[in-house]
This record gives sequence, structure tokens and C-alpha cells, in this order.
Amino acid sequence: MPVVSSDEEKQVRFAGLGHSYLPGWRRHQRAGVWWFKQMDPTATSATKARAEELFRAGDMVAAADAYRTLAQAQPANAHAQRMLATCLISLKQFDEAVMAGKAAATLQPTDAEARYVVGYAQSAQGKYNDAIEELDAALYLAPNHLAAKQALIYCLMSAGAQVGPHDFRAAEQYFDRAHKLDPA
Repeated sequence: MPVVSSDEEKQVRFAGLGHSYLPGWRRHQRAGVWWFKQMDPTATSATKARAEELFRAGDMVAAADAYRTLAQAQPANAHAQRMLATCLISLKQFDEAVMAGKAAATLQPTDAEARYVVGYAQSAQGKYNDAIEELDAALYLAPNHLAAKQALIYCLMSAGAQVGPHDFRAAEQYFDRAHKLDPA
């Protein structure tokens, strides 16, 4: 149960509940304790503009913070979740990127880019079979998604190389599928 410290801030003891249960609240840490501050609804459009500006400028740390704030203020905003995942991939924070990407894919199941972001983060973690599933889904949703196709080929080749010494037939299947995607 939240402990009220003032009209503007609430200290939250998680007790198994995540911050996603607090729409319209911004999270920050002070003295090792997470605090949540209620956001002004008009601040979300300014936060979105600031996040996009930071992303274009290449400041991924600040952009990730801005997208995280936006995603917490608007938990149903799939675009904010996907952009947060993209920033986190640039920062090599793959676990959190996978979670944000999956949240975006859950919110908007037909978003091929969200599935691609999840697959890319999983491939960077070396979870090639999981990545193959996500990248297959991205290509199903957008058959001409070149980046997803290239990432899928990479994952198939990497998965084949991983199993090659132990299971020649499985490796051959991965390599054949990769070759069919890019016969050149």
C-alpha cells in the first residue's frame, strides 16, 4: 500500500506490483527509494517532443529517460515503449530493451518494428532461437522489412554455428533456411 508523503509524491512499496500500475505518475529514485510524482497531462506532449529531439541528436541516455517517463505516464503508448527499447539497445541494456519491446508488441500486435526490436535485442543477447521467432513474426507482418530479414539471416547462421558441432542436421537446416532468404 502506498505511503503518502505529500500531495505531489507517493512512496511505493512494490509488494510484487510494478510501476506500470501507476499511470500518470513519473518514477525517480532518491536515497535508494523509488518515488512517484504525478505528471501534468500537458507535460506528456512536451516529454514526447523532448524525447524525439534527444533521439535525433543521438543522446540515447537522455532519450531513454524521456521515453521511460513518457511510457510510465502513458502505459498504453506502444510507440514510447518501442522507442525506449530502441534507445536501450543502443545503450547495450538488452534485458530491459526486450521487456520494453515486448510491452510495445503486446500493446500493438501488428507493429512489425516492435517485433524486430525485440528480435534484435534477443540476438544481441545470443538468444538466437527466441530472436528467430520474433524476426519471423516481424517479416510476417511486413514482408519487405529489410533489417528484420538481415537480422533473421544473421540469427539463423549464428544458431547453425552454435549447434553445428553437436547436431549436423539441425545446423544444416538453419543454414539452408538462411540461404533461401538470401541466395546471393
